Amino acid sequence: MAKFTDYLISLSKDPQAMSALRADAESAMSGAGLTAAEQSILLEGDPDQIREVVAKELGVDSSIIRPFYTITITLKTVHVNVAIKE
Repeated sequence: MAKFTDYLISLSKDPQAMSALRADAESAMSGAGLTAAEQSILLEGDPDQIREVVAKELGVDSSIIRPFYTITITLKTVHVNVAIKE
């Protein structure tokens, strides 16, 4: 299961999910099933760490993951790719 990746996708598609994250990030991420480590990575906003988690969940090398979705969290913009080069 790709909870972290699925959560990132939901943030990009579901305004209510993004609103919940902005209102109470810890509750929103916990409710989505993210671990404390995943929550920390997401809040830090380091695109390389985020790509590593997504790659691990998808079972691919992180080098084939490129920026695709842009997710704004508070004052940070995190570029996350869940697209895989063909």
